[in-house]
Amino acid sequence: MIKIAILISLFLASTYLGFQTATVYDEKLKFYQDCTKFLKNIKSEISFFKTDLISMFDKFKFQSKFETLKNSIKDLYIQNKEFNIQDIKNIIDKTIIIDDDEKNKLAQMFFEIGKIGYYEQLEKISYYIQAFDEIESRVEQKKNKMMPFCKKMGAIIGVLLCIILI
Repeated sequence: MIKIAILISLFLASTYLGFQTATVYDEKLKFYQDCTKFLKNIKSEISFFKTDLISMFDKFKFQSKFETLKNSIKDLYIQNKEFNIQDIKNIIDKTIIIDDDEKNKLAQMFFEIGKIGYYEQLEKISYYIQAFDEIESRVEQKKNKMMPFCKKMGAIIGVLLCIILI
């Protein structure tokens, strides 16, 4: 009886780990969707209302880890006017695990916001909207491929563990 309970527990734990691994892809997709929304909102704020940067950070709320990143970057802007890209990368590392290329692009985007002229800033934001749209579609494709795989692998590994331990 105890052996059956242990086998069921191993199977459930393995399946749970598979499902948890799959949620990483979902979180990453939500992060980039929020990043793109943030950029589009900032572009309209700059274009039509000429809102200052700190007010823009406070104006928009998100449900993903992007909210944590945005708030940390805002605090960096408030506390330290002389920060560099590495400071932003350190904040990104504490918030979400992403590829180096994506991290560099995100850090560069946050570093350039508010530091260049009006028209150059609108051009850069348009560039970053396009870049993060591409990243978002790539992440969505990977999510659609990897989420079912992770879930199935968790269940398969659980079954294999049970077979081995029988």
